[in-house]
Amino acid sequence: MFRLWVYLQIFSWLNVGIIADEYFECWNGVIIYELAKCNSKIDCSDNSDEKFEECYNQTCPEEKCSYGGCINSSKLCDGTKDCWDGSDEHVRKCSPRMKDYRPDNTGCKRNEFKCTEIPECLSSQYVCDGIKDCQDGSDETELMCIISTCPENTFRCKYGGCLPIKRACDNVVDCVDGSDEIAAICTKLNTDYLNTSSPLRNASGRATSIHTGNENLTAPLPKGCLISETLQKHQVRTLFNVLPYEKGAEIPSTVVVRVICDNNTVSIGSDLNQCLDGKWQETWPECRPTCSRTRFANDLSTQATCDYKGQIRKCSDKDMQLLPKTKATITCSPGYKSIVENSKEIAICQRDGEIATWNSQRVLKCIPHCGKIPDTVKEEPWLVSVFESYTSKNQFMYKCFGQILSPWVIFINSFYCLITDNVDKVVIAEGTQTYEFYRDQEHSYHLHEIESIHKSGHYNLLKLHDPFIFSASLRPICLPRVLQKYVPFSNNTVYRIENGEKIYYLSKIPKDFKDLIRKFDKIKTKVH
Repeated sequence: MFRLWVYLQIFSWLNVGIIADEYFECWNGVIIYELAKCNSKIDCSDNSDEKFEECYNQTCPEEKCSYGGCINSSKLCDGTKDCWDGSDEHVRKCSPRMKDYRPDNTGCKRNEFKCTEIPECLSSQYVCDGIKDCQDGSDETELMCIISTCPENTFRCKYGGCLPIKRACDNVVDCVDGSDEIAAICTKLNTDYLNTSSPLRNASGRATSIHTGNENLTAPLPKGCLISETLQKHQVRTLFNVLPYEKGAEIPSTVVVRVICDNNTVSIGSDLNQCLDGKWQETWPECRPTCSRTRFANDLSTQATCDYKGQIRKCSDKDMQLLPKTKATITCSPGYKSIVENSKEIAICQRDGEIATWNSQRVLKCIPHCGKIPDTVKEEPWLVSVFESYTSKNQFMYKCFGQILSPWVIFINSFYCLITDNVDKVVIAEGTQTYEFYRDQEHSYHLHEIESIHKSGHYNLLKLHDPFIFSASLRPICLPRVLQKYVPFSNNTVYRIENGEKIYYLSKIPKDFKDLIRKFDKIKTKVH
């Protein structure tokens, strides 16, 4: 009776609009978990959990989609669109040639931006500041601004421009896409906001016509500052991080620049500097070499803890600076085992001239601990549930069980289980789940998207979009070995005794599937 009362109370709270912090109400009234909001995956049927209006000010621990949703850093530029707006695979972020892209500015000064259609010059500091300066708006485009880093007290327009916060929700449109006057945002920021915004402001007038070299200056300008040629490992960029300044170029007085250290170095000191009347106000930061984080961030099979002068954190944390003398303790992740008896690696970050590298006696190699059912687990930990949608993209029906073969691959021993080739109609739920569910409604399933479906005879092989994170209750079954004797266990599953334990194997699998599994795992390991 008490449980029924609790359910009724929750129902009444939701109906009067009092929603607990751990829940988010979709615009159509459906309730989902707050953690599912702005995670780059659409959970509300009306897409409202991943809209700019809900995610524009989201704080992300790693990488952020342009609209505001969060993704893991391993998903950035991995060849697969994870942000629904595609911003994680945008050419400005992913092409080495485009990261330092600077459009032709013939006729303008070295530190100026040339408008695309109109022969005008603009100080680079105004590019992507959220205010249209070029008459053609070319200083405020997605191509220019999608990589922006907006400082505090700014509003990030949907296309990437960084607008002074006081100009957002002031009933005058500044962002070229109008995102600074979206009613759903402004009514939250200002309860007195009136949705009567005027059209986009005209060009600010800060852009000037192409220089002829004969301009008559009516008054001397304050002395600017030169970017030193001696800054070997530094990139000096505009405040919003969208355009690089050339070394040796003169920066106008009052301009603030952002200093970026090259890859595998870390900035010690302020990353901002300002020119005032010919003098830089801050000392340029030191760019110290650091050891690579790639191994810790991308290797599913290991976990590492780093210690630098008593500061102990996960090595994969972006806030952990992997400076020389950092000690990394590396062990196998849950669900993995070392191929040798010693299951620990100690690596020390050591400086070698202008670079830093990890130095260890040996490299720990971990492989999935396949085919074992731990004593604490009642079900086969490699079993997962295959669901397919029919009449609605949000309603999913149970089809069959599949078996985990690797972090990225599922095997299905039934042609009739999965006839469709449409990956959008299929999802995988961890464990043995059989009840239908609606994707835009609350459920307890941990779901995985499908990237591709492969068929061979009556077998199916599914490649996941995101990997399984192995544990005691989630791990793969072993692939069959040649010329080994096994004991039958269940449909397509056998076992043999190894070191006093039952280890379970698939009884058979098409040879072309084995080749695919090796290919998928190799590609994913390389990319991620």
